[in-house]
Amino acid sequence: MKTPPVTPVTPVTPITTPTPLILVIAGLLLAIGTQPLHAGWIKTYGKGQRDWGLSVQPTTDGGYIATGFTASFSPLFSDDVWLLKTDSEGDTLWTRTYGGDGMDHAFCVQQTSDGGYIIVGFTRSLARLGRQDLWLLKTDSLGDTLWTRIYGVDGGESDLDCGSFVLETPDGGYIVFGDQNKRDDAGTNFWLFKTDASGDTLWTRTWDLTKKGFWNWSSCMEQTADGGHILVGSSIRPTGGSTVLALIKTDPNGDTLWTHLYEEDEVDMGTCVQQTPEGGYIAGGFRFIPGEAGWQECDMRLLKTDKDGGTLWTSTYDWQELDQINGLDQTSDGGYILVGSAGGNKPDTPRYMWLLKTDAEGDTLWTRSFGEGEINENSGNYVQQTSDGGYIITGYMDQDLCLIKTDSLGYVSIAEEPPLTPVTHPSNWQISASIGPQITLR
Repeated sequence: MKTPPVTPVTPVTPITTPTPLILVIAGLLLAIGTQPLHAGWIKTYGKGQRDWGLSVQPTTDGGYIATGFTASFSPLFSDDVWLLKTDSEGDTLWTRTYGGDGMDHAFCVQQTSDGGYIIVGFTRSLARLGRQDLWLLKTDSLGDTLWTRIYGVDGGESDLDCGSFVLETPDGGYIVFGDQNKRDDAGTNFWLFKTDASGDTLWTRTWDLTKKGFWNWSSCMEQTADGGHILVGSSIRPTGGSTVLALIKTDPNGDTLWTHLYEEDEVDMGTCVQQTPEGGYIAGGFRFIPGEAGWQECDMRLLKTDKDGGTLWTSTYDWQELDQINGLDQTSDGGYILVGSAGGNKPDTPRYMWLLKTDAEGDTLWTRSFGEGEINENSGNYVQQTSDGGYIITGYMDQDLCLIKTDSLGYVSIAEEPPLTPVTHPSNWQISASIGPQITLR
C-alpha cells in the first residue's frame, strides 16, 4: 500500500493552561449554552388528601420506589397503602394502591433480589387477627401483588399490631420489625420475626423493655456486620412515665445480645439507626423539652454509641420550637445526613422539611429547608445518599407525597448557591461536584 505524503507541522507555542482542562471547560461552556444546569428536583404526587411518603429506595434501573399512604386515590377516601415507581427524574412510571374501606399504611419498602418489592405496614381493612394487623405485601417489578400475609394478636380496642421495617435475608426470606399487641394488657411489645420466601413465619421474638405492661414503639432496623440486627424504637421509661430511645442488638436468630434504654437527658424518641464502620451505632430522634405556657417543644438529637450500646456522644440541633429527626444515613465522607421537620408548635404555624448534614462527630456542616414560610405542613420522613453523592428524600408537602433529589450539598437548583466571583481566565475554572452530568462551574 502506498503511504500518502505527510504535511509538515508548524511548531505551536505551548499553552500554559493544561490542555485537558481547556477541553473540559470548552465542552462545559458549550453545554451551558444548550441546556440549563440543575442540581436536582422536587416532585409532588397526590391531590392534597393525606398523601404521605414514608420510605424511598433507589432501584436498579436508576429510578426510585416510594411508599406510604394515600387518601386521594382511595376509592372510599380512606387511607390506602401507596406504591409509587419513578424514573431518575422523579417522573411517574406507575402507581399501585392496596387496601380496603379502612385505614391501611405502609412504612417501609425494599427492592428484592427478583426485581420486585417487599412492603410492610398495617391494615385495618383486611385485619382478621384483631382490629389492626401487621401487613406484609410482596409484589412483582410492576407492583402487582404476588402474595400478602397478615400477622397479629387480638388486643381488643387497643389492638395496634404494626410493621415498621422489613429486609430481605440472604436465604430469600424476610426479617420484619414492628409492634405486637400485648395479649393480656394494653400496650405493645417490640416484635421481630423471620419468614421464608413465601411469608410463612420461621421464628418470632418479642421484648417489653418497660417491664410495666405499657408501650414499646418500633421505628427502624438494620442488619449488622455479624449477621444480626440493630433495632431502634421508643419505650415508656420504667420510672417517671416518660419515653426514652431504646436499642436492641440481636444475633442472626433474633436472640438478644444486649438492650439499652437511654436516659431522658439524652434522647426521648428513637426514629432511625445504622451501624458505623468501627462497629458502633448512630441513632437519631428527638428530645422533648418544656415550652412556654405549657406548649410542648422538642429538639433533634443524634446519639453515637460503641459496639455495646454505650454512649460516646450526643448532639442537639435546635432550629425552632418543634424539631425532630425522622431519618438518617451515613455519608461517604464519614458524616451523617439527617432529615425531619422543623417549625412552630402553635396552631396555624407552618412546619417545613429540614435537611441537615454533619461531620463524623455530629457537628453541623450545613442545613437546607424546603417549604419554609408556607402556611402548611411539610415533613421529611426518609433520606438516603445516592450513588452520585446526592440525596433522595421522601415525605410530604402540603399533604402531597413528595420526592426531593438534591446534589451533595443539599441543593436542588444551582441558583440557590451564593454568587461567585466572575472568572476572567479559563485556568481559573473549577468544577464544583454536583450530580452526574449536571455540574456547577466555579
